[in-house]
Amino acid sequence: MILFYGTAYVLIWASILTLGLSLFRFPIIKYAGATIISTLLLTFASTFIQSLKNVYLIITVQPVCVILCYGLIFRFQWKHSIFITVLSYSINILNEFLMNLIVSSFNLEQVLIWMNGDDQMSVALMISLFDFLLCFVLVNYRIGFSFISATKRARFEFDKIHKHTGLLLLLLLLFWVVSVYFMFNIQRTYVWIMLIISALLAMLMYLSYRKEISE
Repeated sequence: MILFYGTAYVLIWASILTLGLSLFRFPIIKYAGATIISTLLLTFASTFIQSLKNVYLIITVQPVCVILCYGLIFRFQWKHSIFITVLSYSINILNEFLMNLIVSSFNLEQVLIWMNGDDQMSVALMISLFDFLLCFVLVNYRIGFSFISATKRARFEFDKIHKHTGLLLLLLLLFWVVSVYFMFNIQRTYVWIMLIISALLAMLMYLSYRKEISE
């Protein structure tokens, strides 16, 4: 079982970290070492948390671990690490929802049951495939944001757009934590939670696009 979870998490974390780099046009090869180390650490942490069978820890602790990896191993600024994590993680939350919806034959009542099940390898493969395919499109067509610099000396000025972006990031982070309870205890709210995450993600992408064209 540990090997099963470990394999699934290696695929998922490698794809999520690579997607985060691709979204902000960082050279993937340059950060290959950091990606491998972070993937192994995140896999170990996730497998341990999974063994506790506590879904609340899985959803709340994992994003924090990703932020720590971007900050300590990739050496990005902390505010950049949070920004990259929120954007890439939100995309994958929606991605996981869609993949589980497909696997459960579009039966909304079975989605959460499937997510809590042990057989998640097929979903992990689908999520990773989607992420790597998206990375391929972003890199080859030079799509993404470039206003975040990899150097610690680069300034990330807190202008009006970033005030809105910062507020939106805070809302997404708070919404993740609060939604965990409702999502797994009041199942009928799950679709609404996904819709709200989609709306917040769309707003975040829009503000990022405005920042990109303003520079």
